[in-house]
Amino acid sequence: MKTIEEGRPRDVDLAAAAPLRSAEILIADRRSKAIHRIATDGTYRSRFAAIDAVKLAVGPLEEVAAIERETRRVVVMGSDGLPRPFPEPSSTYQMRAPADVAFDPLGHLYVLERDSVAVFTPTGELLTVFTPSTAGVFRTAVSLAVDLAGRLYVYDQESERVHVFH
Repeated sequence: MKTIEEGRPRDVDLAAAAPLRSAEILIADRRSKAIHRIATDGTYRSRFAAIDAVKLAVGPLEEVAAIERETRRVVVMGSDGLPRPFPEPSSTYQMRAPADVAFDPLGHLYVLERDSVAVFTPTGELLTVFTPSTAGVFRTAVSLAVDLAGRLYVYDQESERVHVFH
């Protein structure tokens, strides 16, 4: 994929992408170690944030969640691209190695770990940690999504299955 940044074409090493309501797409580029705004016609718009992201999600109010490549920490940004660590450090929950992020229609942020899902309120407080009660439901989860009805989909790489939770 090629994009034009600052008037010159260059190759992009696409790590993640997420659509915005404004007819733009956010792309995480490994080469520049940043997230960029691209128009749906491919026109370069601007740099969104200087974060080397491996996963991206956009919430209902255009907030953006990303997982940083090196640190594996979750960062949440407003529409201005200014990041803040998410969640704020707490003694109640420590993320080990987030694998994916997704928002539900109400703005709750879901953070996938290999064997559990943490759910945070739109203001960043931990709401719950969901660990499937059935042993071995998922062991090496790598991806998740939340649909408009609030159903949670988790893809487990080891079993090659998508698990649906209501």
